[in-house]
Amino acid sequence: MPAIRHIVLALLVLASPALAAEATRPIDCRCRANGQNFSLGERTCLLTPDGYRLAKCRMVQNVTSWQVEPDGCVVSELLPERTQQR
Repeated sequence: MPAIRHIVLALLVLASPALAAEATRPIDCRCRANGQNFSLGERTCLLTPDGYRLAKCRMVQNVTSWQVEPDGCVVSELLPERTQQR
């Protein structure tokens, strides 16, 4: 039995650099809004119940999430054409 322990220990020592490299690789997570992908740290305007607000893509535990900031955003939209009565 001691030989099996030595073999297992040797395998763990050999595998540890590969496991460490895998653990330190950056995670490519993204947030989605308005049909677009956003990287962690990017900001965009989102429509909230309080109107358009600036939001930042961030990681909460292991899930991407939007952090809505108190600052509003400038949003422009086209007004419908006026119908002219004759």
